[in-house]
Amino acid sequence: MVFKKILLVGWSFYPKVGGVETVMLQHAKFLLSKGIEVAILTANIDGQKNDDNVRGIKVFRRTFINSGEEKSDSEIESGLNDVLKIFRPDLIQFHNGCYPAGSSSMESGSNNVIKMFNIFKSLKVPVLDYAHNAQLKDPEATQRLRNLAWDGIIFVSKYVQCSWEKLGFNSSRRFQIYNGVMVGKFSQSRLSEEIEKIKSPGQRVILFPSRIFKVSTGKYSEQKNFHLVLEACSLLKGRNENFTLVAILDVEKQSETNLANLRDKITRLSLGGFVHFVPSASSEKMPEYYKSSDIICIPSVNEAFSLSYLEGMAARRVVIGSSTGGTVELIQNGKNGILIDPRDSQELSEALDKLISDDKYFDRLSSAGFETAREFNVESKNKELFEVYHQCLSKIN
Repeated sequence: MVFKKILLVGWSFYPKVGGVETVMLQHAKFLLSKGIEVAILTANIDGQKNDDNVRGIKVFRRTFINSGEEKSDSEIESGLNDVLKIFRPDLIQFHNGCYPAGSSSMESGSNNVIKMFNIFKSLKVPVLDYAHNAQLKDPEATQRLRNLAWDGIIFVSKYVQCSWEKLGFNSSRRFQIYNGVMVGKFSQSRLSEEIEKIKSPGQRVILFPSRIFKVSTGKYSEQKNFHLVLEACSLLKGRNENFTLVAILDVEKQSETNLANLRDKITRLSLGGFVHFVPSASSEKMPEYYKSSDIICIPSVNEAFSLSYLEGMAARRVVIGSSTGGTVELIQNGKNGILIDPRDSQELSEALDKLISDDKYFDRLSSAGFETAREFNVESKNKELFEVYHQCLSKIN
């Protein structure tokens, strides 16, 4: 069957910047390049236009998507029918359809997903889920979502697939496709004015590109492990001060309590003058942050498969991740990056010290990392996705 229209369903989308949002945008642009019409169905939580257009992509922003409160059958049915009158897809792909984690209530979010899923299945077109999460949170609450009659599940890493298999799910059609990166976008980027003003000549810039505080709750993100980076930099400072740590944080958007606690920790660790913050940036501006940095450090407790590592590699920077989750499928310790124990600040400190002190070691890892990024280029990964679409369509017909 030749398909002409695909609907992507995600809990948030551009202009929000995040791994899932970036992957959705890349998929949509690739499909457009193949002459396929694409639409995005996502939440409207920022007062944006209900019917929007982003780079030639139809975007339907609706309040019943990823809502913290359960919506009635009639509200969801009416809302979806309005969308389907405008855009009738040949294939529907959720992103984290089995994991409505952005919802303040997983149960309410799950109920809403089930209602949408049943309406989509009545169209007699393939309905897929693109699984970006290993479901470490509330696996019991999302079991009924995993047990829906998905026509295919796509996993972003072997780690995610193995995690799902341990938890159990209904679909027999499983595919594993790694995320891809737009190499040229990062390797050819200009420098960041914000970071260039911060760093001193000859300094190595350590970039922490993840959010320190969760957007949904405002609480400190234990998962991203910024406190370990601070502790490692404090140890590093005792023997090598030739660095500055740059982290992404919209200071004006944070509570006074959050900022006070963070500043207090920085002071207690004697890192005043070594830690700087830059505001969150658009997907177009993030490559500049990478380009003006040297070391991309995200020692997350667990990552399903972080796009940030690939982006850092594509910018020819050295990446440091944790020896957990899907990260080990991308980073080979001492070859194309560095893996550390996410509980060991001393180990991270020593890794940073070697990168700062040994230029040949730094250059070897950055070159190997760049070659890895080229292997994970977005064009090849999207071609794999295209083949999955054809397989699922052939099974339906």
